Amino acid sequence: MTTTSPTQRTISLMRKRGWLCSRVEQWNAFARKRIDLCGCDVMCLKEGEPPTLIQVTTASHRNNRIEKLKTLDSALLWIKTGGRIVVHGWKPLTKKRRHYEVIEVDFKGA
Repeated sequence: MTTTSPTQRTISLMRKRGWLCSRVEQWNAFARKRIDLCGCDVMCLKEGEPPTLIQVTTASHRNNRIEKLKTLDSALLWIKTGGRIVVHGWKPLTKKRRHYEVIEVDFKGA
């Protein structure tokens, strides 16, 4: 049985909420590193809402990601220009890791 990645869970959740979502994190094999948009993994759009970027992680690493976002000029610029950043921290509800819940934190900047 394969497990669903946190990014896949976030995209599924946001689509259920009526958002148009796309993954904006890519693996650059030449540079051997991940390239993302303003430090985030998923971009979501919905009429009447600000464009939203989501940093996806596990619940235990949520605070580390928030601290990292504070150091990124691109993330701070995204906020200043009217965009929104949310951190999704996923945690398992069962020992078999079949059911998860998300802790959502709005990132307001430094």
